[in-house]
Amino acid sequence: MDSKDLFHASRHRYAPGERLVSAVRDELSVDRQESEDRLAKVAPSGMQSRLSARYASDSANFAALYWSSEARPGDERHLYRVRAATASRHPMALVDVAARERDEATFAAIAGEYWQPTRTWRCWEYLCSEIEILEKLPWPDAGLLAGASFAFGEDRAEAKRLRP
Repeated sequence: MDSKDLFHASRHRYAPGERLVSAVRDELSVDRQESEDRLAKVAPSGMQSRLSARYASDSANFAALYWSSEARPGDERHLYRVRAATASRHPMALVDVAARERDEATFAAIAGEYWQPTRTWRCWEYLCSEIEILEKLPWPDAGLLAGASFAFGEDRAEAKRLRP
């Protein structure tokens, strides 16, 4: 991917010009670690690790929606326009769907589509090895977040069609 402006939401406050490299993940639950390990095992060679990636989106609303799903009570919320020199693009909705899937053939179809998407998706997450903070943005209002959530729901419905 060529250098492109993306959006990143975080509980951390950053200043324009800061560069964020490999992420530090808080301790993961056993279930989350298991699902990340399963996805990692089928990742194409050379693909950015989900556990060390900085996450971004091509929509400020989707970045805020992603943050909201990961946030803990009391977390500050900050939204940034960022630039990533390199990033890989993946359907955001497939992560949770893959985590819950126990049928190996279905998991393989979902994971394959996550790592090398072939369908039309609405909500994309970008796995970045490094991002540069360009500017702080206002948080999207409830209506914009509701629209992002609706689009995410459409992607979840599309994910159900991946069953072999």
